[in-house]
Amino acid sequence: MKILYALQATGNGHIARAEELLPYLQKKAEIDVLLSGNNYSLSPSFEYKYSKKGISLLYKPCGKLDFLKTYKELNPIKILRELNSLNLEKYDLIINDFEPLTSHLAKKYHKPILQIGHQASFQSKKTPRPDKKSVLGELILKKYATGDKYLGFHFEKYDEGILYPIIKKEILDASPINNGHITIYLPSVDIHCMYNALKKFANQEFHVFTNQVDKVISCNNIKYYPVSNMEFTKSMIEAHGIITGGGFETPSEAMYLKKRLLCIPIDKQYEQQCNAQASKLKGAYVIPKFEVQKFSHHINTWLEEDYNDFNQSYTHPSQVVDYIFSIY
Repeated sequence: MKILYALQATGNGHIARAEELLPYLQKKAEIDVLLSGNNYSLSPSFEYKYSKKGISLLYKPCGKLDFLKTYKELNPIKILRELNSLNLEKYDLIINDFEPLTSHLAKKYHKPILQIGHQASFQSKKTPRPDKKSVLGELILKKYATGDKYLGFHFEKYDEGILYPIIKKEILDASPINNGHITIYLPSVDIHCMYNALKKFANQEFHVFTNQVDKVISCNNIKYYPVSNMEFTKSMIEAHGIITGGGFETPSEAMYLKKRLLCIPIDKQYEQQCNAQASKLKGAYVIPKFEVQKFSHHINTWLEEDYNDFNQSYTHPSQVVDYIFSIY
């Protein structure tokens, strides 16, 4: 069986999931990988056959979705060229992790396509949403990348076809400790905004992971780290608490490690607002958006409140692969 595994490379969650799934998929079939998008900071360790510009989301300095910049970066002519350059004839199955090019091209070639990933969980109305739903946001989650069948991942099994998150082996095997620092991963927030928000906490150490530095830089109580899977994982395992966006993989790992967790969804990014609501239901501290002037107050409240001991289950990659080959 020959499979094309196509994944969206905006953010790092899709790449992190592929890192875990691919070794098991490759035991069962011949796999080619397509990477679409360029707004990621975690370099994939796996080989990929195709790399496409696709569509990437871009952000303003202090953590807000930049619609104008994202729109300007769209190049319809190049997208059409990329579509025309792909030939899916030789593949028996398309496994798609929220990647739009192959999602729509598979229909032309009449190829079966399995839509997997966190976004696939939003095909169910039972998956948590914020109180105020976005018509456009719902449309993007359901139509941006579609499939014949869906397999979603989320914090809970909210409905049929939704599994617990895939959590990397380094986290599963870890023995968490508390070295007192706070680990921060907010890739949409500029380091200058971050410094202005954290400089008041002279007695609290912060580890900030960002693609804006290429080596470790210490600035008073703040250490800026380049994004590295190994260093970030180590920092989380040893952290007192974790501050992150409204993504999925990092909150899942923080909950599994039973770490104090603060989530800040990217302003105007609907999927992150949905995830923040789900995180809140699990017991995380959630603030609606990043604001420099209010951030110190939120951190104080978060650190002073009663600690929530999370109970986060997970799905082993082999279970996912067995499920895939049971339906195809």
